[in-house]
Amino acid sequence: MNEKEKCYWAGLFDGEGCISINKNKGSQNRPYRFCLFVSVSNTSLWLLELLKMQYGGSIHELLSCRNKGNKPCYQWTITTQVASNFLKIILPYLFLKKPQAELGILFQNRRINMKPLSDKDYIQQEADYILIKSMKQKVM
Repeated sequence: MNEKEKCYWAGLFDGEGCISINKNKGSQNRPYRFCLFVSVSNTSLWLLELLKMQYGGSIHELLSCRNKGNKPCYQWTITTQVASNFLKIILPYLFLKKPQAELGILFQNRRINMKPLSDKDYIQQEADYILIKSMKQKVM
């Protein structure tokens, strides 16, 4: 991928993208499992298909848009290491979401070396989850 494409995807992601650490039901040992989640929402299915062809992932229609009488809206999603790899590619060109992307990459890098998950690692994941969530709060 050339620099122009990286800049384009980073710009699109800064405006239409989302980085989160999802908290899912865990096992008996841990109440939750944490997972890096990256998405882009848009009314252009064609645009999201390009992202999917280039980086993988999946696309689904957001039903919440349909109920409002708007054009159909779609969401492209990637998770875990695929999400981290995508963020690494566009990171130098991000503006608004750069701090979130850095945290997402760091979170995923820490997960690679965790076997088994220690109490300290679990607490760190919980802290990353809270931090990335707080980074999304609107400042008024």
